[in-house]
Amino acid sequence: MVMAGLLSGVTSCALYAQPPAVVIVGHIELTGNTRTRDWVILRELPFQVGDTVLAGDWDALLAQGRTLVYNLGLFTEVTADTLSTPPLTTVRLDCPERWYIFGSPLLGLAERNSYDIVQAFRRGDLRRLIYGGTATWRNVTGRNETLYLGLQGGFSSRLDLDYQAPGLIRRWNTDVGGGFHYARERELILGTVSGVPQWRNLFTEPLRTQVAGYFFLRKRFSLYNSLLLEARYQRYQVSDSLYQMEAGGVPFRYLTQRGGVEQWPSWMIGWVHDTRDLRGFPQRGHKLGLYLRAHGPGGRGPVFTRVGINWAQHIPLGRRWNLTWGTQHALTIGQVLPWFEKSLLHAGKPDFPGQSEEIRGYEPYLLAGTRLHLAKTELKWALFSFRMVHLPMIPFKQFQYLPAGAYITAFMDLGYLADKSIIVQDPWLHRQLLAGTGVGLNLIGGYDALLRVEFTRNHLGQTGLYLHTTVPIK
Repeated sequence: MVMAGLLSGVTSCALYAQPPAVVIVGHIELTGNTRTRDWVILRELPFQVGDTVLAGDWDALLAQGRTLVYNLGLFTEVTADTLSTPPLTTVRLDCPERWYIFGSPLLGLAERNSYDIVQAFRRGDLRRLIYGGTATWRNVTGRNETLYLGLQGGFSSRLDLDYQAPGLIRRWNTDVGGGFHYARERELILGTVSGVPQWRNLFTEPLRTQVAGYFFLRKRFSLYNSLLLEARYQRYQVSDSLYQMEAGGVPFRYLTQRGGVEQWPSWMIGWVHDTRDLRGFPQRGHKLGLYLRAHGPGGRGPVFTRVGINWAQHIPLGRRWNLTWGTQHALTIGQVLPWFEKSLLHAGKPDFPGQSEEIRGYEPYLLAGTRLHLAKTELKWALFSFRMVHLPMIPFKQFQYLPAGAYITAFMDLGYLADKSIIVQDPWLHRQLLAGTGVGLNLIGGYDALLRVEFTRNHLGQTGLYLHTTVPIK
């Protein structure tokens, strides 16, 4: 009996002493990427050849790698599986490529948002009609580059040129990019009265001419952590007539000095930690961004600095439910700065990359300040969850896979805005709690397009139905 007990104990210890089952990545096989270089895909994977992974973690890690590769935006669908029996495993990723060259005509109205566009059509006001075209070339040489060209005429003339090359400096895992912007505008928003944008125009000459150029480096330290460095130079020249324009008998204080020209360099540094799954419509994960942008010295204009932080978290609550919440803050240090360089809500001009600049329910208004605080939460229920729909009847393979999803949402946005500068044009809604609540429908379509239809009520008791095409909590 004693001997049997000893043998049983020894056997149990031996069983518990066995090493855990593992998966060893022996080979990674890529298919479908006829243009995309292999290294572009491999740098997105959370595992590499030779890595050892606990067998219990392998399926989750494989799914994570598939999502990260899909986030490149280069492939219609990404499938991943294993071809051999553990522990030595061959991983195969099939990555059929998207269509990479897009050209589209441009015909519309130069308005801030969909609300202003609807109002312009109701008034029959087409003065701000613009026309032209854009061309986007993705994956130019198979290295995931993006080349963008935009030409615009009509109400305002614009030229936009942008080039981005992820991983261009492969030795340091660093992305490189730059761009140029030129615009001549006959009509501008020079300020607000009780939050209502005040447009002024000159039909004989441009009211403002803008030229800007920038260059950036983004160092990727890991799949989720990156450091952004950007240098920019911008120049604004306005007509002398601007100084005679006023609202309510008070001259606009659009610039910080007379003379018609303001120009300065700016430098930005930003740190981003991003673990979100689907970047176009996140379902799980979080994102933290820390930014600092310094304007001047070295130009003809004011010297000021803006710091910002934003946080967003996406929490799955079940098969159909998802909770998202986030907060965003921007502080401008410096009492003298142009009106258009303040934090602007609903101007289509976020303070830093990837941030939101809206409080739902306040779309009719334009609010400016030097201190901005936002907090948002949203509960989503899936009518049908995000999935890839295969449509084999379409003759072009690049369009046979369609991302699709539909979600009913309930949300609340809170905000606080203040202006500490010495040039305060319109303190309306400053230093009070702004709140917008409502319900909506989010629709996901081809090539990760998003349409949000939302009914909202703000703290003033005003209601409205609004359209948006970006993620509200980024």
